[in-house]
Amino acid sequence: MNELQCRALYREAFSDPDNTFENKLFAHCFCYCRTREIQGETLSMLFALPCTVSGKSQMYEAYYVYAVATKREHRRKGHAAALLADLKREGRPLFLIPADEPLRRYYQKLGFVDCPPAADPSTGFTATPTDGFARLVQSEPLESAPPRSILFYGGQTPLPAPLYFPYGME
Repeated sequence: MNELQCRALYREAFSDPDNTFENKLFAHCFCYCRTREIQGETLSMLFALPCTVSGKSQMYEAYYVYAVATKREHRRKGHAAALLADLKREGRPLFLIPADEPLRRYYQKLGFVDCPPAADPSTGFTATPTDGFARLVQSEPLESAPPRSILFYGGQTPLPAPLYFPYGME
């Protein structure tokens, strides 16, 4: 996995005018980056950021899927779907916040379901960042309102609804 190629792909897909957040993300969380490569070229990537989801006497490890990106010329060829399929095979529940409605529909086609966002931690389950991901969000402000949409893929894990996760990072 080539960090320079991943950074270039991140910049192609996301806006960060002065690279401030990009630098924090890669400094604290590059070890969680997953890539799909062909002949040494990074075609697609995502971050599988570790979280603990807890509530109602249940607790489990999950991944917050973040910054899913595919090079423009390689889109619509199944590279991001393959990365997500690899994560699903690991058995941890996954959740993500789609940037827009077309992405929401795309993830739903891949088996993700709507998970109502909670306005505060007392109303359901709480996803808490762990490891390097926790160090990243300590320096980022919390979102004041719940995200517009959370999607969840749990395999055998029941849907943790509603889910409190105030880290938008966008």
